[in-house]
Amino acid sequence: MNDYRISVRLNLEKLLHRKAYEILATIPNRKKSDFVVYAIITASEREKTIAEMEQVVKKAMNGMAIPKPKEESGMDMAMDYLETSCRENC
Repeated sequence: MNDYRISVRLNLEKLLHRKAYEILATIPNRKKSDFVVYAIITASEREKTIAEMEQVVKKAMNGMAIPKPKEESGMDMAMDYLETSCRENC
């Protein structure tokens, strides 16, 4: 069996860590790995899609400057996703 193992230590004094713990605590033990894999892939695909959409809009606007909204980190996007969509799907 080819396993890749990682270990995550959550500091419950940090807000994002506490939120992650609260979400993971609702997932059955045998489903946690699938949940984390799904979350990582979904967050990555979302970032790629946003970048592709920005390129399409820039091309459509013939290079006009587009003001950037406040950027969210990949972690913020992942947490937003985990709190909403993935809870029902995993």
